[in-house]
Amino acid sequence: DALSRCPDLKEGVKSDNKDQVILQPQIFVQSATGQGTVEMLDSQLRQKLKEVTAKDREVTEAMELIKASGPRALSKGLQEWNYEDNIIWHRGKIYV
Repeated sequence: DALSRCPDLKEGVKSDNKDQVILQPQIFVQSATGQGTVEMLDSQLRQKLKEVTAKDREVTEAMELIKASGPRALSKGLQEWNYEDNIIWHRGKIYV
């Protein structure tokens, strides 16, 4: 492919991004092991997610309303959605 032929991407060429970690590998462990939990989140990331979720109250309110008194077809579709510690989860992954 075209990228493998780029001279700056050839093996052995010095990279200025060496040893730079943007996302910690621990974050990806939850994907390999199954469902995530609030405890697995970095505290700063957890706080940012809570702030964003708090601003998006429409989603959480609609989700709770449909679960409580919505049509069965809709409420059944929300079984895979959870609201835990002010963070919205879908199938074990965080909804953003």
